[in-house]
Amino acid sequence: MSFYSFRKPRYTFESPRKYKVNRTFTESSLVLPDGRKVHQIKQEKLDLDLYCREHFNASAADVLAARKDELTSKLETAVDAAAPFMHFNNGGVPVPSVLLDLERTLLDIAREGSSDAKMQLGLLYCGSGPHFGHSQEEGLSWLLKAFKQNHSDAPVELGVYYLRQQNWAEAIKYLRYGDKQGCPLSRYQLAEVYMEGVPQAPQSVSKAFRLFKRSSEGGYPLATVRMVALHLYHEIPTELTATPVELLGEAVKDGCQEAMFLLADLHRLGDDAPKDLHEALRLYYLAACLGYPDAQLWMGHIMNLGDRKGFPVKSDLEESLRWYTAATHTSGSSEVRGQAYFCLGYHLANAGNHLGAYAHFQKAAELGNQEAPHALALAKAWMDAQAQGGM
Repeated sequence: MSFYSFRKPRYTFESPRKYKVNRTFTESSLVLPDGRKVHQIKQEKLDLDLYCREHFNASAADVLAARKDELTSKLETAVDAAAPFMHFNNGGVPVPSVLLDLERTLLDIAREGSSDAKMQLGLLYCGSGPHFGHSQEEGLSWLLKAFKQNHSDAPVELGVYYLRQQNWAEAIKYLRYGDKQGCPLSRYQLAEVYMEGVPQAPQSVSKAFRLFKRSSEGGYPLATVRMVALHLYHEIPTELTATPVELLGEAVKDGCQEAMFLLADLHRLGDDAPKDLHEALRLYYLAACLGYPDAQLWMGHIMNLGDRKGFPVKSDLEESLRWYTAATHTSGSSEVRGQAYFCLGYHLANAGNHLGAYAHFQKAAELGNQEAPHALALAKAWMDAQAQGGM
C-alpha cells in the first residue's frame, strides 16, 4: 500500500522574484526610527542618507531595509495568529475582536506602503467585512491598490471578486492578466469560466483543459483533478504528461481531498488504475476524515456493505450511520447531502423508526433526491397504519 505524506502545496511557494514584489513598500511612506516619514525628510530638501547617518548611525539603505523587515515580520505574525479565528470559530462566525486587532495592524502597515498589507486588507474586508462593519467595496479598493503595486495574488482575487458580482468582463480581464503572469489560480478560475461559458468567454472544454493543464503544471492540485477528469470522462485527445495515477498521486501529496476521492474511485473500479480495494478504502477514509462529503458518503456505503463487496473491512452499521450523518453536516453538494439523508432514512425505516425515516426522507426530497418522494409516501403510509393500530 502506497503512502502519501502531506506537504506544503506546490502552488503556494513563491519564487524569489514574487516574494520580493509581494513585499514591496512605497519607500516615501516608511517611518524612520524617530517617527518621521521619509517623504517629510525629502520635503525639507534634506539628504536622506546623510540624515540617517547623523540620526541613526546607519545608511539610509540599512535603515529602510531594517524597517521593511520589521514590518514584514509583524504582518506575517499578525496574519498567522488571526487565521484560526477568521472563519471557523463560533460555528463559522469570525471573532470581531480578532478582526479589529488584525485590521489595526494591517492599516498601520499599509500606511507605510506595504503591498502585502493592502492585499490582506482586501481579503479581510471581502471575506469578513460584514462581521465588523465593512463592505465588499472597501475590500475591492484595497485589492486594486495591491494590484497597482503588482502583487501576484491581486489578479486572481480581483477576478474572483468580479465573478461573485457576475461582472464577467471585469473578471475575465483580471484572470487573463493573471494567466499572462503565470498565476496557476488565475488559470484555474479562467478554466472554470470556460467550462460554464459566459457571453465574454463562450463554453469551450478544450480551452478549459489547456488552462487546467497549465494550472496543474504550476502546482495547483485541484486543477490536476479537473484535468485528469476531463481526460478520462470527456475524451479530450490531448495527452497527459504522466499517468492519471501519477498525476493524482502528486495532488494527494499536496493534501487535495478531491484527488484522494478520484484516485480512490479509479482503484475501486480498476479503470485507468490497478484495481486495489485496500488502497481505495484508505483514500476514501483519508478524504472523509478531512471533511470531503463525497468520501464521507462512500465511507457510509462501505461500512454498510463491508466485505460483502470485497472491501477489507467488516460491516459496521453504527459506523456507517456515523459517516452518513457526517455527510449531511458537511457543506457539500445538495446531491450528496440528499443521498446521505436518504440512506439514513432507509436504515431508520428498516429499524422500524418510521417517524425518523419520514423526517430524513423529507430532507432528502427537499435536496432533490429522486428516490425520496416514493420513500416518503411509504413512510407516511406506515405511520398512518401505526396510528390506526394496524401494525
